[in-house]
Amino acid sequence: MSTYPVFLTDLEHRRAAILGNGDLAARKALELADAGFGHVAVISPAPSTSLVATARHPAVALYVRCYRASDLAGVTLAVATDRDAALNARLHRDAERANVLLVATDDVDHCTAFGGALIRRGHLAIAIGTGGAAPALAVRVKQAIERILPDETAALLELAADLRPWIADAITDFHRRRTAWYAVIDDALLRSHLAAGRSCAARGRAIAIVVDHARATGGEGFAALDHADDPASPVLAGTGGGL
Repeated sequence: MSTYPVFLTDLEHRRAAILGNGDLAARKALELADAGFGHVAVISPAPSTSLVATARHPAVALYVRCYRASDLAGVTLAVATDRDAALNARLHRDAERANVLLVATDDVDHCTAFGGALIRRGHLAIAIGTGGAAPALAVRVKQAIERILPDETAALLELAADLRPWIADAITDFHRRRTAWYAVIDDALLRSHLAAGRSCAARGRAIAIVVDHARATGGEGFAALDHADDPASPVLAGTGGGL
């Protein structure tokens, strides 16, 4: 089966629906709510204790009844967890009409999307899928990646998000800016500072790297970094763009 991976954005303004019962449905409901979906409707005629507990999450709403086609109105993503072939076939028809992404557990024929195995480290999200062929392999690949991801990955991404706007102001040439970014990301000293929890030292090291690259551009945008350590610097309000 051909697939193409994408990441949904603007989740706080999106709706999701969980159709099913038990621990798997409960886990999926909380997974979507914690990911940032603004509203997660959980629909089950006889919800389990674990499913009832999900309603404590502010983004989750539990509906104790059978599924209706109208439940997909305004929904971006629906997840069916009960392995009910008849219900999944109905859901698939309704989802196709409503342009809703449908993930049906262990039912490839009635899926329009796959969730995949997911790794999160702050801003980093890695999704691994096998097109429904071998979810167990996706789990093993996930475990292998988790073993090699540096502990400071999330902190590095937080720093990168902070630096991004004024790096774009400092080095306006795309190719030179890309080189500067790789220098920041690959710097062993910067990473060691982050691993040790020395965020200020890491930020200073990153600024020094960017300054060196800004100088290499002939001073283009270099003034933007004169006050890089000043929280009130207008550089911090830059819009950035590209790398």
